[in-house]
Amino acid sequence: MQAKRIPTETWLAAGFLAALSALAYLSRAGALGFYTDDWYVIWGGTQRGLGQIVDFYLVDRPFMGLPFAATFALLGNSPLAWHVYAALLRFLGGLAALWLLRQLWPEERLATTLAAGLFVVYPGFLSQPKAVTYQLNILALDLGLLSLAMMVTAVRAQRKWVQVGMTLAAVGAALLCYAMFEYMIGLEGVRLLVLAALFWGGAAQKPIQRAQRALRPALPYLGGALVFLIWRVFFFTSARAATDLGGLKGQYLADPLGMGLRLVVESFKDMLESLFLAWGVPLYNLTQRAETGVVLQALGVGLLGGLALFGYAVALRVRGLDSRDEEPAWTRGALWMGAAGTLAALLPVLLAGRDVYFADAYDHYSLQAGPMVGLFLAAAACAWFRPKGRILAGAVLIAAGLVTQNANAAVYSRAWEYQRQLWWQLSWRAPDLKDGTVIVPVLPAGYRLREGYEVWSPANLIYNPGGTDLRVVGMTLDDQTLLQALRRETFGEWFRRVEYTVETRSSLVVSLPPGGACLHVIEGARGEVSSREEALVRLVAPLSDASRIAVDAAAHIPPSAVFGREPEHGWCYYYQQASLARQRQDWQAAAALGDEALERGLAPADLSEWMPFYEAYATLGRQEQADHLGGLLRTDAAFLNTYCTAQRAQLGAQAAESYLVHNLCGNVEAAN
Repeated sequence: MQAKRIPTETWLAAGFLAALSALAYLSRAGALGFYTDDWYVIWGGTQRGLGQIVDFYLVDRPFMGLPFAATFALLGNSPLAWHVYAALLRFLGGLAALWLLRQLWPEERLATTLAAGLFVVYPGFLSQPKAVTYQLNILALDLGLLSLAMMVTAVRAQRKWVQVGMTLAAVGAALLCYAMFEYMIGLEGVRLLVLAALFWGGAAQKPIQRAQRALRPALPYLGGALVFLIWRVFFFTSARAATDLGGLKGQYLADPLGMGLRLVVESFKDMLESLFLAWGVPLYNLTQRAETGVVLQALGVGLLGGLALFGYAVALRVRGLDSRDEEPAWTRGALWMGAAGTLAALLPVLLAGRDVYFADAYDHYSLQAGPMVGLFLAAAACAWFRPKGRILAGAVLIAAGLVTQNANAAVYSRAWEYQRQLWWQLSWRAPDLKDGTVIVPVLPAGYRLREGYEVWSPANLIYNPGGTDLRVVGMTLDDQTLLQALRRETFGEWFRRVEYTVETRSSLVVSLPPGGACLHVIEGARGEVSSREEALVRLVAPLSDASRIAVDAAAHIPPSAVFGREPEHGWCYYYQQASLARQRQDWQAAAALGDEALERGLAPADLSEWMPFYEAYATLGRQEQADHLGGLLRTDAAFLNTYCTAQRAQLGAQAAESYLVHNLCGNVEAAN
């Protein structure tokens, strides 16, 4: 029996979706890295093996671990591999959506392709750059869509073995989807809508008969979903509050009216956000603060996506496959399915007390509604516009999604560059760290690390390669941890079955001030705090213990597979090496580094970074060079005021130190 040939138009539609996936998620893939929850997976898989990844998820979603571990075994710790894989999953999800919609409306080629394309670039989901963490969300949704498409194939199949095989595969795909992310069970509501579209027709039948026709094929899927829910609700107990159904039940029992009203209000609000605001609010938020070059590049990508849709539409017209109906009859049912399907997909999230936000922490909760959003907007374009207007409206939406995704990737690429600078420059400054050191990083506002594992995961990849324990730990500053640090407390931490102790007396504060400054490893006793530092850094600077740096140890180099190639040895390299030489009291080495940097014409963006070179020249009696740098430093009065106050309290009357203080701080002392 000869295999059925795939029509050329289908290949064109698939090529269009592939182009959108590449434009949306690969144009900046080489500049993206690892973020937030990505880090502990990378650390666990690299340092402890695949079993650790499985172990991480036993506390809340035990079926996530195995597919996660299998993916890590394939991709390893290469950022680019994960981002390419996540983009591929978005493309496959688009194909699954196209397969489903084409089975429902086979003649509406442009509309179904547009719907799938809008899903691929859906701008309500902005967590795509966290490719390690959220590839599993995308994979789960792909499985859910595949289940819906295979169900339609099973229903329409003539051969019994095809019906049975497709049904079993569809039930299995759905269960895998819900086992990984229980809130995606809202796709069962979408399933009922799909079956209603297939079986609701027949004017001679009563509504109850139509409902029976639609529900009968759904029974295997609803039965599988019910089995999963029984296990999830009555047999499994989550160790995380975010996935603890018992705690959620208590909230509803304590305030049933309030929770009910919240559900009604949030349902309306989140539908509005997912269907309409997602195409404008993130676009505005991301572009209004972006650099001009970023905006222009994103607009260029959006234009290419819009042109791709026009090209596809022209190809349909040439082949006589386009739909030219002024008022397409299919749009009414598609609009209802898109709107109701969006609500059905969001409902479990809303019931769990979560919400749709266009912000970093919560923007992933509308992902599973993306296919229905795409369907609604594609049907709306066909219902509200004439043929040429439909294409233009679709192109505008495609462009909006692409611009948003590219501007979003630009933010993440900047965040990754800050992280790379943090770890590469720290490795230049600190060859090794003593066991138990608590690294406290402060990155520029808007790019802060939020959780301790974002620090200790990369830190141990560098300073404890191959080790299964945490030699060094990390702490990020918030209201609670700041108070603990100021009190010099020791406390325990527990994260996904990884336990460690934070001794704030062993803290090493490192800061990356804005404006192109280098990483500053704070030496608390010096009072050497840049005038660019914010109040938070000034507050914790005295707590930083630079003696935690093992200055004479062999250097630890960040693995290039994770952190990329070592940055160019520019000013920051000389600054870090000179700061290390100063801590070693190797003044000759520090002065030689200064000579080389000056000979190369290098200079800092932050004047305080002249300090290790100034001290070296002053200590060695090289007064001409010291006077030159002292003149530069004296132009930064805010820095000198802090520095000189600390120095007058710390330094003795030794000749070199006295020269250093009086030469640099004389005017400051006189002013005081």
